[in-house]
Amino acid sequence: MNKAYSIDPTDKIVVFGGIVITGYASGKHITVKLDEDDFTDVDGNHGDSTRVRNRKNSGEVVLVLQESALTNTLLSAHRAIDLTTGRNVVPFVMKDKNGATLVTAKYAWIKKAPDVGVSDTVENREWTIKLKGVRETYFVGGNSSL
Repeated sequence: MNKAYSIDPTDKIVVFGGIVITGYASGKHITVKLDEDDFTDVDGNHGDSTRVRNRKNSGEVVLVLQESALTNTLLSAHRAIDLTTGRNVVPFVMKDKNGATLVTAKYAWIKKAPDVGVSDTVENREWTIKLKGVRETYFVGGNSSL
């Protein structure tokens, strides 16, 4: 039996330390990735292979916002506090309301502020957020059917 599926970009919720991220740019605007593979394989000289579990528990997320988004101001303020105090590490959550994808991190901080470009059109701002404590809560799921 054929099925139809529906994806709505507005059904993705991202919360960084209490800041609900809004004002996304068009196109690909959320990218979450782990820093390392889950397993590394080591081949022996007789053809045998051993997998080694990677316990590194970190990743990062890149959020692409329109330059006009208020979220840029909120993230800049968050970054300024962290640079001043060194104590603004917060939780991170990304949830697909229409599907099963869920990524959480116990510890997150702004790794890199966006480059600033100015032109005669709307520019994008790419925020990079470092995630720690993410591997076990990195679940990529599908969306519900119609």
